[in-house]
Order: sequence, then structure tokens, then C-alpha cells
Amino acid sequence: MNYLEFKDNGFKRAVEKQLGLSQSQLTSQNIRSIKGIVVSTSSEEILPIPWILDGSAFNMHKPNLYFNIAETENGMWEEDLKLFRHILSLYLFVPVGKLDFLRQFLNLSDLYVGKGSTTKDWSFLEYLHYMTYLFLNGVSFPDLEILQRLSVSQNKLISRSGKLSTRHNRLTCLCMTQCNINDVSPLDNCKWLTELDLSHNNITEFSSLLGLQSLYSLTLRYNCLSDLSFITDDNCATINHLNLRHNNIVDITSLVHMSEISNLYLGYNPIVDFSILDQMQLRSHDIKGYSTRRKRM
Repeated sequence: MNYLEFKDNGFKRAVEKQLGLSQSQLTSQNIRSIKGIVVSTSSEEILPIPWILDGSAFNMHKPNLYFNIAETENGMWEEDLKLFRHILSLYLFVPVGKLDFLRQFLNLSDLYVGKGSTTKDWSFLEYLHYMTYLFLNGVSFPDLEILQRLSVSQNKLISRSGKLSTRHNRLTCLCMTQCNINDVSPLDNCKWLTELDLSHNNITEFSSLLGLQSLYSLTLRYNCLSDLSFITDDNCATINHLNLRHNNIVDITSLVHMSEISNLYLGYNPIVDFSILDQMQLRSHDIKGYSTRRKRM
């Protein structure tokens, strides 16, 4: 029998604890029950995992191994992650180095990479055809075409195999905050996106996103938006939730074309005229002095 060789005994002990084993020789079969891993500075299971309390979390894979890096013996836990190529979810709340080894994690569906991570090459994402939930915060991600190629690959697999249902194995929830994004046009092929958060970037327009017919929620807080004239009757998606807070928007007249919006957040913009909102039927908003009209069912 081939036993696994762990580099970090602190990480190994966390695995043994989860498996109910003590000072055991672990095998690939032993660790198959580990479905997801969280690495953080806390041993608590209460962490800000995106979407976990939201309706979007229906298809998420909850991690069952929590590792506090304070328990590491030599900092080699990143090497030990490579033993878990079978996992479905990985949440890295601590800075990490190169992640190119994840291209072998072919079952990975949920991935979170947080601030301080030094990964520059994200091309491994193209190989993760089961990727559904992707959250990147405060990392350098210069090439959104990687996600475009991932989406194309997923669509090809869907057309070839009946094993991929309409609700699984497609990039549906994407959050990329503080990633120095300027151009969002490569995302126009990510046609299965339902929730998209690109807050804290350098985006000046998002016309290419309006053609995503599955997009339900769009958040673009803290960007460089000023002109919304690209929004017309011809390119409006079925966006229900739109958050454009903390931009430099003055004129919101074109929002009237987005007839499906129920939840609209425009705070901290230099808007001078809100009268167009009288032609919209909103359930919720953050505009002082304006009363929502009941949306017809």
C-alpha cells in the first residue's frame, strides 16, 4: 500500500483530526472523504465564504477540512495541498504563492483566493471545467480572456455530454474585487453567469455584460463609471439587482431601458436628477426621498 508523505506535520494532524484518526499512515483512499479545504488564520468554521448564505449557494460544496496556519510546523502546507486533487472546493484566506498545480484539480468547483496571494499565472483555470463559483480578492489578474476560454470549453463539454446538466458545471457566480480590471469585454462569452461582482476595479463601461441573458445580479461598486448612455433597448439584459454605488455617475436616464430591475443602488454618485425612477418599478433602493412603486407580479 502506498502511503502519503506529508511535508507539514501540522497540516497532517488537521487531516487526521477530521478523519478521526491518530498518528496514522494516510493513503489516497483515507483522504477521499475530504471534499473541501479552508486555509485561514482561524480554526473557526464561520468565515466569509461568498454566497454561502445566499440562494446562489444551492450547488456549492461546503468544505469539511479547516486548517489554521498557526498550526503549521514548517510552512509546507501548500505542498501538502497537492495531495488533494480530488476536492471540490478550496478556500484560501491567507496569502499563497504559485497555484499552477491546481490545473490537476479537475473536480474543483468552488475556488476562493484572497489578498496577498502572489500568483501571476492564472491559466490553470482554463482546465477546471467544473468551475462554478470563483472569488478572487486583491490579486493580480491581467487577462480575463482566460475566463473566456474556460467558458468556451465548458460550453463545448455541455454540447457533447449529457452528464453536464443545465444547473451544474458552468461558471455561474464570479466575484473579482480589487483585481485591477479595466476591460470586461472578454466576459461576454460567459453566458451562464447569474451573479457578477467586479467592485473596486477601474471599469469605465459595461456594455458587453448587458448581453448576458442569464445575468441576474451585477455589482460594480467603486469603479470609474460616469456615462451610462451605452444602455439602450437593444442591449438590456435581464438584470434584477444592480449596484453602482461609489462611482462618478451624473445622468441615469438610460436606466429606464433596464425594465427588469427591482433592486437598484446608486448611492455616492453625483446624480442630480432622479425623476426617471418614476418610470421604474423598484422593490428596494438607497435613494433618499424617493418612494418605490410596487412592482407588478
